[in-house]
Amino acid sequence: MNHSRVNFSNILPATTSDIKVFHQWLDGRAFNLEEIRAFFDWAAKNRSPSTAARYKASLKVQMQHARGTEITLRDRLRLDEFFKTLKLPKPESRITESKILSPEDRKAIRNASGEKTNVLIQALYESGARVSEIINLKMSNCETIKGITYCQVLGKGKKLRTVYLKSQTFNKIRKLYKSQGYLFETAKGTPLSRYTAHTLIRRAGRKLGRRLHPHMLRHSRATDLLNGGETLPSVSAYLGHSSPEITARFYLHGLPNPRKVMRGID
Repeated sequence: MNHSRVNFSNILPATTSDIKVFHQWLDGRAFNLEEIRAFFDWAAKNRSPSTAARYKASLKVQMQHARGTEITLRDRLRLDEFFKTLKLPKPESRITESKILSPEDRKAIRNASGEKTNVLIQALYESGARVSEIINLKMSNCETIKGITYCQVLGKGKKLRTVYLKSQTFNKIRKLYKSQGYLFETAKGTPLSRYTAHTLIRRAGRKLGRRLHPHMLRHSRATDLLNGGETLPSVSAYLGHSSPEITARFYLHGLPNPRKVMRGID
């Protein structure tokens, strides 16, 4: 099998950001099976299980796509067998305390971060959006009314939904990122990459000895909303889940909020 570099001009849109993460990690080294194994060893330690699994699926699809009509049945079977040998941690569906941040944790991490990372962390928490949704948010899909900015994000299944940011947060992002087309915009006028967002947040967590990734902010927001009395259907809709049952599977484990249980006890 020819393991030459992937031709980015033919990348499938759904896998582009994942393949870029792989090539940024590769940093010019040879594209071979040993390096792919090493990449997934790294991903297992530095990314969530669901993200590592997505990298695996994306890379496999792209390797098949890069060969085009030249790929033989034998090659495809070899590729399938190779990817079966890449063992990754299984995602944990339940959201435990280790996967959320307290208000004190968030404040400490933001205070230890640079301004651009600070507002990225705040936007991910306030909106409860997935990192892909927030970095691809266009300015034309944002409207501020009475101190709240309503943002239309494109979620899974290409479904639009509205999330909220404080107008103060929104304006701070615009100033720091010089937003024109996208809210989180690079100097080239392109949206901030998923890789950059993950890197900024991971570095922020390291400063306080925490393994931090963007989805923890989404988990934290959902947990805080439910503990604050919001209904399961409303939180489910806000997160963009396909049903309240999915939200319940992640966030409700049959245990009441401990602070509410202990309230009023001498």
